[in-house]
Amino acid sequence: MRFPHYLRDRFDHPYRLDFDRSRECWTIRVWDGQLPAAYLYAWHVRGQLLRIQDFKVADDLVVPEPPLRHLLRQLLRLRPRTLSYRRRGLGTALLATVVAYADAERIPCLEGDIVERDRAQFPGLPEWYQARGFTLRRDAQGLHFHRTLAMPSTLSA
Repeated sequence: MRFPHYLRDRFDHPYRLDFDRSRECWTIRVWDGQLPAAYLYAWHVRGQLLRIQDFKVADDLVVPEPPLRHLLRQLLRLRPRTLSYRRRGLGTALLATVVAYADAERIPCLEGDIVERDRAQFPGLPEWYQARGFTLRRDAQGLHFHRTLAMPSTLSA
């Protein structure tokens, strides 16, 4: 399976995907023109596991502007214009793309951690993962999400 070059949010807005893959590391960047909209970093562990290390959809991204407009904004002490890609379905689309690609690569399991900083900033994050087919587990190290992918049977009838 070839990794797609584009994905769309729930408003059907297209985004360009850059997928860099080494043997162990997957880096996926999502671009809206020249603006970085999201990224996902994951470790591929011995063909058995894809461990999501970092996953972020941009919010409060300062929108670049022409130098004269930027200077005027500074002189008038106006706040820079910001843009958020959250609540557009972009994270869902990116995660679904990664799940589909991992499934096509026959990687049986995806997992990761929800760190306290992210949970404090985004209280609904555990439920967001659950709604996308992941199970949650808490232990002494924190909160973890896990999903086993459906693998075709290797036994013939």
